[in-house]
Amino acid sequence: DEDTAWQQILISLQTQLPIARDNLLDHHGIVAFVGPTGSGKTTQIAKLAAQFVQRHNHQDIGLITTDYYSVSGRDQLCTYGRLLDIPVHRVNNRTDLTESLNNLVEKRLILIDTPGISHRDHAFAEKMDLLLQQTKPINTILTLPATTHEKILDEIVASFNRIRLSGLSITKIDEAPFIGHVLSACIENQLRIFTLTNGQHAPNDLNTATIDNVIHYALKDNTEIRCNNQKSEAEESVTC
Repeated sequence: DEDTAWQQILISLQTQLPIARDNLLDHHGIVAFVGPTGSGKTTQIAKLAAQFVQRHNHQDIGLITTDYYSVSGRDQLCTYGRLLDIPVHRVNNRTDLTESLNNLVEKRLILIDTPGISHRDHAFAEKMDLLLQQTKPINTILTLPATTHEKILDEIVASFNRIRLSGLSITKIDEAPFIGHVLSACIENQLRIFTLTNGQHAPNDLNTATIDNVIHYALKDNTEIRCNNQKSEAEESVTC
């Protein structure tokens, strides 16, 4: 029956969805965000930084931007840094990055913004090499918009997974009609979901991923339809 089938769907999602247990707001270490152009990396970092400052201390966090292709992206991150009283380091090469990481070594959390790169860019490996050459352990998280077309989703994940992704953040949920195709990619590639973003406002439109809120976004419309149908059926029964 319908109710049993619905419960089976929920149980299947709960057992299969890879949700990260590591809350980035309580993380110790270095986290780099990678992804296609316009995927929301800079905004994601700004939201995380603002929430981190609210929970901890502005002296415990540092930001690094390696996005030397986008002046506006760098300026945006530097603006957020000034507003939050957080140091922002601009780097252009491996030496700069190593020096910046050494300068921020006392920080509890270091967030790195990277250039937006197409998965079909012929210089993809070269542009990602900056992170791979570092001796310090870096957790790399893919920012993947929920608006990504399902036909290129696997290509994007496969390309960025060359740099040993730690997981991903699903962005732009508010702009997508559904996120099931992204969740399928997470399950198939066993990529842990760290965060969910559903708007541009910092710091509010960012949530740490939990099984409950991922399922909420995945089945929101279906749940509302089922509830409305059940309500209609109940009203008809009362009328009769």
